[in-house]
Amino acid sequence: MHKNGAPNYCQGINLNISSIWKDLGTNYGFKNPNSGLMGTMAVINVQDGSEVSVGSTGITRVFLKAEHNLPSSGLPDFRVGSTETLAIDWEDGDGGYMSFDARQVGMLDKVDGLSAVLMASKVLNDYTVNPAAEAETAWVVTFPTKSHYVDPKFVADVKIAADEGADDGWHVDDRGNPKPYPPFTSIFDGKACEPVSFKMSGRDGEQVLVSAAGVSPRQPNAEGASLCYGVNVIQFGSTSNVFDAKNTVTRISDDELPAPSGWVSLDLAGNGHEMKGSGNSWWRTIYEGLPVIGFKATVMGNSNVGIGASYAAATSHGYRHTSHAPPPSKPAPSGG
Repeated sequence: MHKNGAPNYCQGINLNISSIWKDLGTNYGFKNPNSGLMGTMAVINVQDGSEVSVGSTGITRVFLKAEHNLPSSGLPDFRVGSTETLAIDWEDGDGGYMSFDARQVGMLDKVDGLSAVLMASKVLNDYTVNPAAEAETAWVVTFPTKSHYVDPKFVADVKIAADEGADDGWHVDDRGNPKPYPPFTSIFDGKACEPVSFKMSGRDGEQVLVSAAGVSPRQPNAEGASLCYGVNVIQFGSTSNVFDAKNTVTRISDDELPAPSGWVSLDLAGNGHEMKGSGNSWWRTIYEGLPVIGFKATVMGNSNVGIGASYAAATSHGYRHTSHAPPPSKPAPSGG
């Protein structure tokens, strides 16, 4: 329990830090995790009187032992988890449960194991901007492990196993400049943009491949749409403003929408977006896309009722997971 931002027994905690946890280790007195994982998130818009809530994405068996650390350490994080077995339970319409053994596919780094579980080649959901319902829609698309692959200052001492030739520390190009690690392709310099594409379908079956001109902001030298941050908010329609996220918003204009309501496929595959295991035979499984989670939020209104009313709903994204094994290497020709 906390009071005014401080634990109720702050004096006792400070005493443990200076004595028991200092002498016997910071995990002393804590049991290893065994079961139980849940969580929810809610975003409340007080001005509009609406709330959207969505279930969390749960990752099990990331930590197989107690991970209690001093407040100043910044731990635990993804780097100190288990690489043995990771599992994910997500809400994708049909429901599903996917397990992943990091060592079996050659992903020896803990962050790689988590990323491989979250890899998706497509993100699927719907939208509505129906004016009759005063509807607005936004997607939240998050790349939870992105900083580990694109930002040397964030994790300069981590070796990413997906780079087969990496030495300890961050790898660089021929000029000594840091390079991103797969599956990401851009190094962080205030943002790190990854090319993506949007394919949209109206309720009557009409399909549209969203053009680069219909997505803002347009990135310099980009041939199509890009997502540039760890957390991205995609607004549908020229006036939708479900989340006021100034630095992370990508907007699809009204001209690109095939209908007031429809479905969207966000394609993350191609453009170098793949992660592969190292080693031989089936260990070299290739995962296409990017490690991603997120949800859709729709807010509707009825300004004709009294002082007005707002209604909101959120739905977790659906995902397409694509992986394949490369063809076996041809044996070297024998001499003679």
